[in-house]
Amino acid sequence: DLAQFKIQIEKNAPLPSVDTEENLMAFMKGENAVHEGRALFASKCAMCHGENLEGKIGPNLTDAFWTTGDGSRLAVVKIITKGSSAKGMPAWEGQLKSQEIKFVAAYIFSKLGTNPANAKAPEGTEFKK
Repeated sequence: DLAQFKIQIEKNAPLPSVDTEENLMAFMKGENAVHEGRALFASKCAMCHGENLEGKIGPNLTDAFWTTGDGSRLAVVKIITKGSSAKGMPAWEGQLKSQEIKFVAAYIFSKLGTNPANAKAPEGTEFKK
């Protein structure tokens, strides 16, 4: 009976959601992801990173330089989720759902290389894709 019970639990258990660079890339290509991310970014992130991601208190998010992480989708999702006390970046987990964090990251990636007016000088390490 115990073996049968364990099999039943495993069948009904939700699959672990493990993000990879590839599945985040596919998710972020969706027009809805960028659209949703734009609204979330405007309400949660623009005060520090600027309306056009040009950087204010926080760094410019349109260039290839990153103060935290390596500029990968996984790293960006992680920094949005966990924050960085050393950089003054708040953790958004608990305030935003996992999918909303991915929407914000999708919007950020849609703006890479846009060179907005009054962009903050590069900070951190350059990572070329």
